[in-house]
Amino acid sequence: MFNSDEVPIGLHKEKDEVLVPLNLDASTGDFYLKPNGVFYVEKCMGSIINSVHFNTGKKVEFAVQSGPMLVENGEINPQLDDFSAKNRVVRSGVGILSATKVVFAISRGRTTFLRFAEFFRDNMHCQNALYLDGSSSNMYIKGKRDETSADSADNLAGIFGVTQIRRN
Repeated sequence: MFNSDEVPIGLHKEKDEVLVPLNLDASTGDFYLKPNGVFYVEKCMGSIINSVHFNTGKKVEFAVQSGPMLVENGEINPQLDDFSAKNRVVRSGVGILSATKVVFAISRGRTTFLRFAEFFRDNMHCQNALYLDGSSSNMYIKGKRDETSADSADNLAGIFGVTQIRRN
């Protein structure tokens, strides 16, 4: 989530350096739908936590704040039910499968927050999942091309890059 100057609205931390501070403000828009959360990587392990519980002094390799949380401790965010029905866009998010397994997902078409949250909880079995972005979302997977993948970096603000995949 970014403001009009393409600066993150909430926490952005890299190599333990805070580039943008944690944002616990109340306002309108997806980011401010509570609870929002922080996705972070610590010692090669991914986690998602409610923003109010994130320790800003925690030493992490990477952290980004977004919102709303889709799933928290196995429960779908109750705020998504009413808000979701009138808000259908392509959605991207991140979920935690285990301490060492993270899944990034993007919808193939317009969907609601509630349906996207159900995908993470019911299909991927994530205990915690965080919404990343909406209609401007793209995903590039090397060697694959479909309607959700992007061949260029046009209009991309934030980028997650997976540079190594460990296989168990």
